[in-house]
Amino acid sequence: MGVKWLCFDTENDHPLLPGAGIWPVEAVRHYIHHSGGVRRDRPIQMICAAVYDFESDRLFEFRMNRPDEKAALLKLMCKAKELVSHSGQVCDLTIMEETYGPQALAPLRKVPHYDLFDPENIASLDDLARKHLSPAHCGALEQQYRDRLAEGNERWPEYRPGMRDNAWYDDGKLAKAVWDVKKTVAIYRARMTLERAAAAKY
Repeated sequence: MGVKWLCFDTENDHPLLPGAGIWPVEAVRHYIHHSGGVRRDRPIQMICAAVYDFESDRLFEFRMNRPDEKAALLKLMCKAKELVSHSGQVCDLTIMEETYGPQALAPLRKVPHYDLFDPENIASLDDLARKHLSPAHCGALEQQYRDRLAEGNERWPEYRPGMRDNAWYDDGKLAKAVWDVKKTVAIYRARMTLERAAAAKY
């Protein structure tokens, strides 16, 4: 495989605070190490990631508790010629840095990165989706997410009230990463269409 044009998102066991994308990377690193994650005796842990390859039109899923998938994620990301994300420059790459180490992530910090998060005009991914996508498109993407959660509920039923297999939790996180990547890709494409239309006027 050659170089790739990729959109990505990660999910963790403790979400970063809203607006963390405006923090310096060092502040995000500090938060990762001192917020405690689900367990208070260790840093926030990355659970999974979803990556969309624009050129092959394929979406890949990776679970960090599967060594082969963990290795495959880094291998794929390191082929990137351009990255697309929402707050990925500060948040997601820093979470990945905790998982793989700073040296492994250093090349990705240098890759051209189209980040939908604008520190001067803060908007959540859902806000941007409502701005750039039709209600029907937003609704269809959310329904895909809800359907996957429902499938997970059937696959991993409660073995006692409020308790399910850890795989149910992990799959729910992966469903969220996939949903967010699909929204990010759709918003990016909508923005590119607008930018090309604006450029054509001049």
